[in-house]
Amino acid sequence: MKKLSIVIPAFNEEAAIASIIERTLSATEVMKQDGAVADVEIIVVDDGSEDRTTEIAQEFSNTNSIRLISYKPNRGYGAAIMSGFQAATGDLVAFLDADGTCDPLLFSEFLKKMTQTGADIVIGGRMSPGSEMPFVRKMGNIFYRTLLNALSGKEPVSDTASGMRLLKKSVLSKLYPLPTGMNFTPAMSVRAVLDRGIQIVEIPIPYRERIGRSKLSVMRDGFRFLITILEIAVTYKPLRFFGGIGVLFVLLAIAYGIPPLIHYLRYQNVPEDRIYRLVFVMASGISGIQFCSVGLIAQSMTNLIHNSEMSSAIDRILGVNLLKWFSFTGILCLIFALVLNRTAIIQYLSLGMIYEHWSVVVTGAFFVLLGFQFLAFSVVNRILVILRNQKQFSDRDDSKEMNNVA
Repeated sequence: MKKLSIVIPAFNEEAAIASIIERTLSATEVMKQDGAVADVEIIVVDDGSEDRTTEIAQEFSNTNSIRLISYKPNRGYGAAIMSGFQAATGDLVAFLDADGTCDPLLFSEFLKKMTQTGADIVIGGRMSPGSEMPFVRKMGNIFYRTLLNALSGKEPVSDTASGMRLLKKSVLSKLYPLPTGMNFTPAMSVRAVLDRGIQIVEIPIPYRERIGRSKLSVMRDGFRFLITILEIAVTYKPLRFFGGIGVLFVLLAIAYGIPPLIHYLRYQNVPEDRIYRLVFVMASGISGIQFCSVGLIAQSMTNLIHNSEMSSAIDRILGVNLLKWFSFTGILCLIFALVLNRTAIIQYLSLGMIYEHWSVVVTGAFFVLLGFQFLAFSVVNRILVILRNQKQFSDRDDSKEMNNVA
């Protein structure tokens, strides 16, 4: 039978800490009676409180089976939870906020759900009807969920910043490193959603207005949440992130480039006032191709590190075929640029002057830049292919050696 360690991070929670400890103590008896776990320990982490939080928690620690970790100065919400995890002796770890917004009795349902599904993480979703979550924070959670869905390609948890969770302690190594601040929970959500080896389930839970003053800053912490989600998502799905930006730039280049192209095909000239449009088309097109190329290379690097393949059919098509043809495309662009500008080159070498129309030279320069860019990325990709082959060969040797030892 497993043991559960419940971590309660607290910073200046003198108005709520006694209540949440009492409720958690009552919940532990229910969990043990249900037979979900053999034993439960409660770890209160006082994160440098400046009020009576430490004193109140100490009273419970003296008379009950509660462990108190107290330190100064304040290290942050995530640091407090990770300190509790480090001190935990249970096979399972859980945490909930000390502000009274979530009911610790629900951990009994969390344990049942984990047993039924075999999930690694159970998250309490506070977005259910009747939730007392402030409107601004609810809208923020919807935005983060939508963003994570777009970056991951699958339906994520509805409440990325939930402060009530149950985890198998063994899964922590896959989630670390995690930030020490309020962005701890969204960072954990992103890593868990993007890691294919982690199974997550979510249980709707009621959410009450907190006791005391909230430590969360909607603007400051909301921006940190956004940056955290993007940073971690890029380390798992760079192709989806950079590729999306790249496609947008390429589409802009096409949209702005079509009118001058139509005019040229019809009248065999480009008006002088279109130079700025063509410069924008060139900058946007090159930027788009560069973002897509960076995404492809970064995806290959990520797959090498995580020892995984492309995550979908589209990723495989892009990651294998386009990377394979980088060299060919680069050489083709350079040849096209030389053919297009052959007259201008001959004029310059023989006369020292160029009489060719500027639009031809600009277009040639565009394809020269594209060509060298493709060639550069083909070299990087070739290096990654060699490294991947070396790693696979090394892994096979290690596996054979372990089998021989066994």
